[in-house]
Amino acid sequence: MKGWKERARLAMRALRHAKHGQRETTLASVANGRNVNTLRREVKALVFLDGLRKSNPDLSRRITDLPFDAIEVLARWHAFDPGGAANAAYKLASGEHSLNSFKTEKQVARSQYSKPVRKDTLCDAEPLVRKKIAKIFGVSLGPAQISTKKLDIPPIDFLFQLNRSDGPLETIAA
Repeated sequence: MKGWKERARLAMRALRHAKHGQRETTLASVANGRNVNTLRREVKALVFLDGLRKSNPDLSRRITDLPFDAIEVLARWHAFDPGGAANAAYKLASGEHSLNSFKTEKQVARSQYSKPVRKDTLCDAEPLVRKKIAKIFGVSLGPAQISTKKLDIPPIDFLFQLNRSDGPLETIAA
């Protein structure tokens, strides 16, 4: 039975010669009954290792015998935090990390590097936006509706109802 690196290297060579529209068939033949998506993940991990051999030869030597799962986690981590990933990989290679603790540390790092979600950002900003708009119009505002992005309208983050006792109901878009 071939190891994951050998299988991935074989897939990479086969894909170089595959014509457009034949990639899936080519991968399936190399996978030899295994899941094609697993083979794709193995190829990505091997590409990462090959790149690491050039950018950080010392780390590459230390982790070359780690299992596929560890290399895949490291590659994903390295994409958003190269320094933190390298430090943790050294620990994993020296036995200071188990695969589970390595994965857990990656998740912690991921949460620190994640981008804020639009809706969370808008919810945080809504009280200040409400206060400023109410001051401009000199009226109180009804609850804000946070707009979802739609392709057919200009970008709107909030919709406020003006609370006026006289006159028609008015809506303000911000």
